[in-house]
Amino acid sequence: MAVTYCTVQMAEWGDTSALPYLCVYSAGYSLLKHLSCSVPHCADGTLLQHVQKQRALPEHQARWLFQQLILAVDYCHSSGVSNRDIKLDNILLDKSMRGRPDWPILKICDWGYARSGATSEASSKVGTLSYMAPEVLQNNSYSTKRADIWSCGVVLYAMLVSLLRIQLLEASCRGHAPS
Repeated sequence: MAVTYCTVQMAEWGDTSALPYLCVYSAGYSLLKHLSCSVPHCADGTLLQHVQKQRALPEHQARWLFQQLILAVDYCHSSGVSNRDIKLDNILLDKSMRGRPDWPILKICDWGYARSGATSEASSKVGTLSYMAPEVLQNNSYSTKRADIWSCGVVLYAMLVSLLRIQLLEASCRGHAPS
């Protein structure tokens, strides 16, 4: 239900081509028990794969990607939408848009936990544990917009310091060593 509502809300944004940092669906298909969405192709993988290859990104490249991320999140928040699952895995890279492989354009994808509406308050614990803001882990209501900003900070940290620290945090939260 929430996915359908947010998908409809995102369709009402209209033309998002002026802001290339959002990977929004272009068509939806209902196949038996599954809902499938068609999204633009991003051939260069996820930011997670990029960070894994590079280990820690150079500051200029992390800054370039982070600026795009903040522009996209600001646009979403201004439109009344919070993603609630911003993480390296949910950021796609497209190097073809600029023609330079060292300066990719990012696109936020996976809007399954997105929240749309006049209020940005929520109380449900959704998202990925190591990217969650402390207030999300508590049993009180929290600002979904502030939680998104926290997740952006974790993404920046992972790009600059290295993914390994995020993996160690995830493993300690689950109670076992990383693989």
